[in-house]
Amino acid sequence: MHQLGVVSHNSLLSLSKTYGPLLHLQLGSVPTLVVSSAELAKEVMKHQDLNFCSTPAFMSQKRLSYDFQDIASVPYGEYWREMRKISIVELFSKKRIQSFGFIREEEVSQMITFVWGHFRNDEISPDLGKSTN
Repeated sequence: MHQLGVVSHNSLLSLSKTYGPLLHLQLGSVPTLVVSSAELAKEVMKHQDLNFCSTPAFMSQKRLSYDFQDIASVPYGEYWREMRKISIVELFSKKRIQSFGFIREEEVSQMITFVWGHFRNDEISPDLGKSTN
């Protein structure tokens, strides 16, 4: 992992230019597939999704996710399908997303106020990302 450097996505781009758009890397104990073309990404995400949908099982994640039972870490299976169905119907429906629109508007307004205040005082850092966390 340390060999990827500070800007790992540039290192992965360089590797893909040398070895092609599909790479298998061993990142520590985790076998990792790097896909760097839109065509192959579509194949992996749309047609081969069952082969790649589970995430690695780390002990810390097991403890934080109630034995891999939360929506982000549950392995593929019957429970995963049920969680996905509930998520689509209850969490990500058009009506539910619209019901939280005021929160997104408030967050954007606060961010604009924050950036404008720092801009007026000439305090904006070149690393604007620090301001968004």
